[in-house]
Amino acid sequence: MDGKVLVLPITGEGACELKLDDIDATVNLIGKELVKDGVTFMEVDKFNFDFETKKLHLNFQNLFNGNKDLGTQMNTFLNTNSAEVLKELKPSVQEAFGMAFGEISNRIFKKVPYNKIFV
Repeated sequence: MDGKVLVLPITGEGACELKLDDIDATVNLIGKELVKDGVTFMEVDKFNFDFETKKLHLNFQNLFNGNKDLGTQMNTFLNTNSAEVLKELKPSVQEAFGMAFGEISNRIFKKVPYNKIFV
C-alpha cells in the first residue's frame, strides 16, 4: 500500500453497552429555591458528574453495517485499549450522565419539598 494507512469509518446503528468496574463518582448539584404555593422546592441549574473507574468494558452492536468479523475485532480492540478509549470518551460520558441525572433530579426536586430532602 506504499506506506499509506487505510482508515475505515466506524459506522453502524444498534445498541451500545458500557460497563464500568469499581466506579467512584462525584456529583455536584447547583440549584436555586423554587417556591410554589408557599412550599419551597429546589430547581437544579447544573448537575456536574465526575467519575473514576478501574476498567471500561464496551460492546457495540452492528458495527460496519453488520459485518460481525469486523465488529468483533473492533470491540476487542476497544476493550484491549480501554484506558486510552476512556480518556477520549470520558468528557462526553460525564456530560451525558450529568444531563440525564440533572433531568431526573429536577423531576424529583420539583415534586418533593426541599425540607423533606435536605434536613
